[in-house]
Amino acid sequence: MNCLEPALTIACAADYKDPFTLPISLDEKKRANARRLELASIYGGYSDQLAVVAAYDCWRNAKERGQAARFCSDYYVSPGTMNMLHGMRKHLQGELIRNGVVPQDVSRCSTNAHDPGIIRAVLVATVYPNVGKFLPPKNGKRGVIQTTDGAKVRLHPHSLNFRLSTKRSEDCPLVIYDEVTRGDGGTHIRNFTVVGPLSLLLLATEIAVAPANDDVDGYDDTDSDAEDGIEIDDDEYNGKKLMSAPDNSVIVVMDRWLLFRSSAIDVAQIYCLRERLSAAILFRVSNSSV
Repeated sequence: MNCLEPALTIACAADYKDPFTLPISLDEKKRANARRLELASIYGGYSDQLAVVAAYDCWRNAKERGQAARFCSDYYVSPGTMNMLHGMRKHLQGELIRNGVVPQDVSRCSTNAHDPGIIRAVLVATVYPNVGKFLPPKNGKRGVIQTTDGAKVRLHPHSLNFRLSTKRSEDCPLVIYDEVTRGDGGTHIRNFTVVGPLSLLLLATEIAVAPANDDVDGYDDTDSDAEDGIEIDDDEYNGKKLMSAPDNSVIVVMDRWLLFRSSAIDVAQIYCLRERLSAAILFRVSNSSV
């Protein structure tokens, strides 16, 4: 996908650790969080992983100007961690070149390195099916992430998305995460990124279409089973009838748990894109030297 540079950073940080330090005083914590949010905004915000990518990019630029120490101090970044990530990236890139995965001249492998949409899509492909839906706060409690198995997991306080919120109950952002960790306070998700539905629909194992009728108007109710009241009819005739009118309103069911309201024409286009994407990935994997 021609975003080698950020991919190297994300892979190495996931294998080692993110570079941000945690100050002790409350005022310093607020400043540190504001700096992380500032860095994440470079790639569209709402992403722990992309905050690390931005931090590395800015650190490397500062290093070339002889201002790495100042950058680390201003943005609450560990110099030692940054140097370790820098070395790990060089080693990983060298292994990719040695094994013929990328060419010797890697410059053309990062033409999309600053495209937030493509990078987020690659993140989705990397961690899928670690997908969740943010459920808004209720009864004064903080919002939680509902995972594919129905579990409800808390947001870790160290995540820059810890204060993620939404005012309307039907606005449930989708997120992808690296792992669920267990601590004294229960289960948490620390590193996650808010993503849009398209990349998920393109990469999902299965998508099905159901008629959008009054029985499923409450499909976004987070307190109930999302599949209640929905019967996916695999009958070929009924399926063709449902999709016969482009403006028909339908419900798209992703991997039998996540639902989207759409039109028949949009779903048809998504099916076509899925086929083309699968063919492109198969070609690329089969011809890695191209």
